Amino acid sequence: MGIQAKRLESDVWSRLMIQVLKNLVHHMKKHLFSATINTQVIIDRPCDQVWQHFQSVSSHPHWNHFLHFDRFPTQVDEQISVTLNHHQHTFKMTPQVTQFSEGLLAWKGKLFIHGLFNGYHQFKCQAINKNSTLFTQSEYFSGLLVPLFYRQVIQPTQAHFEQMNHAFKHYLESHH
Repeated sequence: MGIQAKRLESDVWSRLMIQVLKNLVHHMKKHLFSATINTQVIIDRPCDQVWQHFQSVSSHPHWNHFLHFDRFPTQVDEQISVTLNHHQHTFKMTPQVTQFSEGLLAWKGKLFIHGLFNGYHQFKCQAINKNSTLFTQSEYFSGLLVPLFYRQVIQPTQAHFEQMNHAFKHYLESHH
């Protein structure tokens, strides 16, 4: 094998190894340093009624013991104040609203600096029919601390979302 052929083979192997490493890093970022929670509940109330009560922060203490809004947001790019109650600990955050429309609220937040522990939270109301609504609460976590926080933060958060969703359903179906 000549020198040019060896260089060509070496270049091919180098490019192949670079691509393999890029794919590995992408896979690690996508799977090791991220997690998704998606919870849903069907509420036997019209979608507009569900959304109206969800926006009414004054009703939240009756059913929502996990997330507390100082006030409900009204527009995209608004920074809001949200307090999380988790096992006798409270954590205050100030996420930025990324989506806001009838039946949809989403925000993004971070712990200290971007890339450490980020969250993208979403609430969504979708009409199933004129008297039933699919209420979805989801969160996409990403960052270097996701593997460390998985058991102590992310898994319990999913349980809190499910409890909150079912408490909201019970509140609406039994009181309104």
